[in-house]
Amino acid sequence: DVWFYIRVFVFNDVVCDICKELVNEFRDQLLSNMTLEEIKEVIDGSCKLLPFKLVADACIKSVDEIIPQLVE
Repeated sequence: DVWFYIRVFVFNDVVCDICKELVNEFRDQLLSNMTLEEIKEVIDGSCKLLPFKLVADACIKSVDEIIPQLVE
């Protein structure tokens, strides 16, 4: 499965640590039996929990751009 081979880069930064956790969560969601809409809801909820609004908004925007690509 391709998701087990994708590596997350290591940075020494709190925001990057949060991003790494989100990427791992996203990977788990994609491996589940959830629909893409359910996955988007879960991921958007996680993005909204980010401590900085600018980062949270960027996270949600990225999810909105990535989800349609998953359908293909």
